[in-house]
Amino acid sequence: MTLYAFTDWMNGGSWDDKRIAQEAGWSNAKFTDFSTTANNPAYLGPFCRHGGTSKPPKRPMPLTEAEDPMRKAAVAFLAERGRKLNIIQKWTALAR
Repeated sequence: MTLYAFTDWMNGGSWDDKRIAQEAGWSNAKFTDFSTTANNPAYLGPFCRHGGTSKPPKRPMPLTEAEDPMRKAAVAFLAERGRKLNIIQKWTALAR
C-alpha cells in the first residue's frame, strides 16, 4: 500500500501510470499486476488500499518484486522534479 502511494504522488506531479511503469522497468501489464495487488482486499486484507471484498488478483505481485522498481521510479521522479526546479543552481547560489 505504501508503495502504491508513490503512484498517487507521481500522478499528482504529472506522471501517468504508463510513465511510472516505464521508469520502474515494467510493462504496462506488470504495472497492472502491481496496482491490482495493492488495491485488493482479498490478497492484502486490512493492508490493502481500499476496503471491501473481491477476488484475489490473477497474478499477485509480492512486495519483494515491487520494492526496487517502485523506488527506482520514485528516484527518477524526484530527479526530474529537481531538474525542472533547477535545484542544483539554486542550492549553489544559496551556498555562496
